[in-house]
Amino acid sequence: MKNLKKEIGATVTVHSGTNSMGGMFITETFYTATIEKINPKSIRLHMTHIKVVRTGLASKSQEVLTDRDINATESFPYWKTVESRVGDWTSHETVTREFYKNNARGVLEF
Repeated sequence: MKNLKKEIGATVTVHSGTNSMGGMFITETFYTATIEKINPKSIRLHMTHIKVVRTGLASKSQEVLTDRDINATESFPYWKTVESRVGDWTSHETVTREFYKNNARGVLEF
């Protein structure tokens, strides 16, 4: 899930998931958080909400397993930058995305 603003006070979504052998997510966790501090190598978030859903071919819809408020603060160290092409293979336009990863909570994308 792509977050648009990387500034203090912005609301962002952290994503985590468990895959099946085919690469499809079975369970996904979404944290709603607010950016508290931005450092060159990490971002600190205050998480306020968690939603865990089960997806997959068998259910053909999302089943909500957990949907509740939380009060947690976590640091997300810088993980990697990915540059990808937009559009078809003839396009020269690229998009750069930054990823921050917390092993316990998930991935934050800008």
